[in-house]
Amino acid sequence: MLAEDRTRIRKLFTIVCCLAILSSCRSSGSEVQENKQRGDTIIQAITAYEQDHDQLPGQLDDLVPIYLADIPKTVSDDDFLYGVNGIDGFLLSFDLQSRDRSYCSYIYRFQSWDCGVYANE
Repeated sequence: MLAEDRTRIRKLFTIVCCLAILSSCRSSGSEVQENKQRGDTIIQAITAYEQDHDQLPGQLDDLVPIYLADIPKTVSDDDFLYGVNGIDGFLLSFDLQSRDRSYCSYIYRFQSWDCGVYANE
């Protein structure tokens, strides 16, 4: 094989790898945005529940049927994770299917979403 052929193969391989990485980032970005939008619907219902009851719901099912017709699922058809605690008020989270060991959580105390990677166990 000629040196020119090896160079062309390396360039082609590099281009294919870059395209695969960009495609992965784009799909995980849309997954994050869609899940955040679905999560925002839940957050609005939690906030309305809290205003009406002077406390946070103990579980997401407490929102049905008055605040939500049903609890939205993530784009990968998983349940959102919800928990109440004394420090943050509540957390609403989802795992990313397009990125291994990645998640996003809404932190009530900061009124914002934060995404990250699970630490090694």
